[in-house]
Amino acid sequence: MPAAPTADHFVVVRIDGLDDGLLGRLRTSLWKAPEWYVSLDGVEFRLVPGTTGDGLVLAVPDPAQGSGPFRFGDPIGTIALRERDSSSARPLTLEFLAVPPSEP
Repeated sequence: MPAAPTADHFVVVRIDGLDDGLLGRLRTSLWKAPEWYVSLDGVEFRLVPGTTGDGLVLAVPDPAQGSGPFRFGDPIGTIALRERDSSSARPLTLEFLAVPPSEP
């Protein structure tokens, strides 16, 4: 996992390849959509494929952390993706971005 270039940047990952295109949308309309899971530092979560193009936050700079239960925490060190009940491997593209904070 790439680190932020400076301590004041957010790290975001965009994931491409979860959508099957037209055939996938047709299958989803007629049956159940495939279930995707993301593992962040070994903890698995259900992933909504429609949100991955916007980016998933992996690291937050200290000034933007928040406090108590709203604190983001340490930067994510590892990421893994899997499709439930699928034995086929499909190519996925992960694009890591360092995003500087915007001025208020």
